[in-house]
Amino acid sequence: PLFLSPPSPLPPPFFNHPGVRVGRGAWIGVAAVVHHKVEIGAKATIGGGAVVTRDVLPGQTVVAWAARSLREVAEDRRLKRS
Repeated sequence: PLFLSPPSPLPPPFFNHPGVRVGRGAWIGVAAVVHHKVEIGAKATIGGGAVVTRDVLPGQTVVAWAARSLREVAEDRRLKRS
């Protein structure tokens, strides 16, 4: 598994971890665990301490162990980059 720490600027090679794909604008919480061969969609949110064993759809929020969907955020309600 891939262990992630608090949100911070990470060097680009981090996102090239074999088998893990993180979409643009995705948020990954403190102490979340992302297993290999998992894809995290753009603007998805992973709750702190979540264990992600399956793909996460774009805009989806997942929490807990094993990560389950909490909700999906509509496109017009997602945060915009400035």
